[in-house]
Amino acid sequence: MIIQLYGTNFINKGAELMLYAALKALVDLRPEVTIVSDLRCGTFRQRTAVGLQHLAWMYSKKYPFSETIVINLANLTPSYLRQMWRIVREQEVNVVLDASGFSYSDQLGPYAAELMATSSQRWKEQGKRIILLPQAFGPFETLRLKTAMSQVVENVDKIFARDQVSYEHLMSISKKTAHISIAPDFTCLVEGQLPKDFDSTVKRPCIIPNQRMIAETSSIVAKNYLPFLLRCANSLVGRGFEPFILVHETSQDYQLAMDLNTQLSKPLKIVREPDPLYLKGILGTCSLVISSRYHGLMSALSQGVPCIATGWSHKYQALLEDYGCTEYLLPLDGSIEQLDNMIETLIAGSTRIDVVNRLIKVSSKQKQMAHEMWQQVMGILND
Repeated sequence: MIIQLYGTNFINKGAELMLYAALKALVDLRPEVTIVSDLRCGTFRQRTAVGLQHLAWMYSKKYPFSETIVINLANLTPSYLRQMWRIVREQEVNVVLDASGFSYSDQLGPYAAELMATSSQRWKEQGKRIILLPQAFGPFETLRLKTAMSQVVENVDKIFARDQVSYEHLMSISKKTAHISIAPDFTCLVEGQLPKDFDSTVKRPCIIPNQRMIAETSSIVAKNYLPFLLRCANSLVGRGFEPFILVHETSQDYQLAMDLNTQLSKPLKIVREPDPLYLKGILGTCSLVISSRYHGLMSALSQGVPCIATGWSHKYQALLEDYGCTEYLLPLDGSIEQLDNMIETLIAGSTRIDVVNRLIKVSSKQKQMAHEMWQQVMGILND
């Protein structure tokens, strides 16, 4: 059996963590399978390093003819060379697992949904099984997006929404709904690792910035975001802690970290780590995480680390609901006193102990639900 992992990449650390999580689950459950990713997912070397074979397919919005060129080249390549280079043609794939995370929403436009609608129709005609792994969906207000997602829902065999809001968005656009259900983010099953030079004995607070809090929000929220990060840092330092900034994603997040440091009397240490498994390992050592990155929050909460969250979509509220701590989702227009109270509550005392115990208990349940999701996936593949 050949399984394609669709929608992952090595740029977004959350997407890369989902890639590793899916690889581990599939290898544990079906060690004999061949797992492939298309040419949009990293480089030849990156795919090879994690055990992926190379699907001879890609699509570029800028160069739409690239799809035909790649497919024709693969078809013309002798089979012994394809085997040598571990290249797989699309017609050889049996199953497509979409682990896009959060791609299908008005906030991100119709492009990804329209590509999935076209692709899923082709895959369905080829007899492939198509499963959308747990991810966030919606809203679907624009006509192009709603049309495309309706086609996707009709074409696929199974869809796992990551939260109740995403589930309701999906249920609202199609009459075919029996195959839609809810399951949690499955990166909770991945164990973090620690870099050799990281001191895990010091339980320090961590701040994770996110440039999307500026790019994907209103002008008022965007304007307030850097001052919010500054208040977080000053509040922690004022209590005698030594927080650090963790760059969880892009160079733009790093620029935010640099901008924050220019406004502090004493700059904070900035940790940049390209390996998402190390990122998760580092977050597991923290005393408190203040994050605007979804998988930064996910990696911390799933390890029992208290968090204060800000976010730019419904997925942040939903995640904190899953872990029973919605009171720690902070609006950027909240008062300094509100932020200080959250930090004081979570950094020390009996309330912190209660929150940690609650997170550990919920995390165990979330992991069990993620295991059950993979069992459902295996059941579909075995039909």
